[in-house]
Amino acid sequence: MSKISRIFRKVGKGFRYLKAYGIRATWRKINRQRGLKKASLRVEYTEADFAKQRKTRFSKKIKFSILVPLYNTPIPFLKEMIGSVLDQTYSNWELCLADGSDEKHANVGEEVLKMMENEPRILYRKLEKNLGISENTNVCIDMATGDYIALFDHDDV
Repeated sequence: MSKISRIFRKVGKGFRYLKAYGIRATWRKINRQRGLKKASLRVEYTEADFAKQRKTRFSKKIKFSILVPLYNTPIPFLKEMIGSVLDQTYSNWELCLADGSDEKHANVGEEVLKMMENEPRILYRKLEKNLGISENTNVCIDMATGDYIALFDHDDV
């Protein structure tokens, strides 16, 4: 297939998508595709790069409170999310976790408590019942002592 044929085929496919899903969805899909191409150009950092970042000292010691409402979080997601925070090279943060998980998912709290043994920057509060994402986040806000807050979902990295 020639290059011109491929271009016309993509344009036709784009118009069909536009007709079926509208401008907003088409624009999102285009940006998502562009993002995938950009993601492949990411630079890989070495341990020396990370060590240099960890040694960097800033004039202001800003503390970030990372807020995560938990609800029946699968343990692999929980470990990956907490691990991604622990791997940050900026060290002045606290991870505020408000857990609204039901009784069948008590392992969420158990896993967090294990991780807290060696990490004082992790703060955890078990809620009596799930209050929904907004109210669970508000509990995290009450726990926070940082200069800035960052919202994080329980399956983010």
